[in-house]
Amino acid sequence: MSRTYACTCIAVSLVVITGCAQSEEAASDTALQNYALSDSSLDAGSPRAPRLAPDADQTAPKMLNGIVVDEDGYLWVADMEDSQLIRLEAPGEKIIARYGRELGVDGPDDLVLDEDFVYYTAAATLFGAVAKLDRKTHEVTTIASTGLGTNPIAWGPNGKLLAGRSPAATRELGVALGFNGLLEVDPVKHKWKTMVADDKGINAFTYAPDGFVYGPHGLNGTAVLRIDLESGEVKTIHETNLCSSVRYNPRDQHLYALAAESEQRAILLRMALDGSDFSVFARMSELPEAQLISGDNFAIAPDGTFYVTRFQPPIISRISADGSQIDDFYVGKKP
Repeated sequence: MSRTYACTCIAVSLVVITGCAQSEEAASDTALQNYALSDSSLDAGSPRAPRLAPDADQTAPKMLNGIVVDEDGYLWVADMEDSQLIRLEAPGEKIIARYGRELGVDGPDDLVLDEDFVYYTAAATLFGAVAKLDRKTHEVTTIASTGLGTNPIAWGPNGKLLAGRSPAATRELGVALGFNGLLEVDPVKHKWKTMVADDKGINAFTYAPDGFVYGPHGLNGTAVLRIDLESGEVKTIHETNLCSSVRYNPRDQHLYALAAESEQRAILLRMALDGSDFSVFARMSELPEAQLISGDNFAIAPDGTFYVTRFQPPIISRISADGSQIDDFYVGKKP
């Protein structure tokens, strides 16, 4: 059940901007952390070990946004509407722990992990920010106030923390800001700078071993972009429909893009780094009750399993590594 499309390459004019000084002392994690973490396990007594209390609050979240897989195979998801980060047992039905407003978590949209922190974009806050949750103490700290429209976050080259901005939120508030695009955030010095500016910005993106960033062009996701962080050059490698997230899969060295086939059905697209070898990898179930979009974000586990957040209702679609099996799981207790 795949079909092939012609690939279109279009050069897009971008501007490279330098801002405040950026330290090279960013986290030492490898660049691959934005799409796959180590599968090493923690000791049972570790302060980061899952809390498996049988009375954990299983109330379903209102919204599912960003998602990552941690080093123990558990899922972390962001619920922007309820302002909480949630840790789940895979495939996503049972809630292990919640970290919400009582700790200072506010409007999280996308997230990444390292051994010590959960870094996330506070997209729903009034001014937009990048913040972190200490996985041991659960202390929440704002790293940088990056402005309205801050949405995706990913690891970049040499462990640099990258975030993206898009103008949708600023338009709604009638505010004109000229630094939508790709940002670099220093979690140590609490500084940020614009790396590549673009009027439409970028949604959930990935950094690949070839040294380029790949992601959807703006919140409408009309194309998959390839961004050169050194020169600022951006090219469209494939045109898409409502693409919301792009991830690099180290298992087959291909890009996967989450897009909408309809308002109720999300699909995963597969393509080479130049946009060729394109196919529809998986079609997820239709969700008649879907609101606004049929899929928001996804993560790829070390074993190749895909986990897709379906936004609203709070459903995670699990897709096998070969795309042959797709199962839907409602997070928490259905109302």
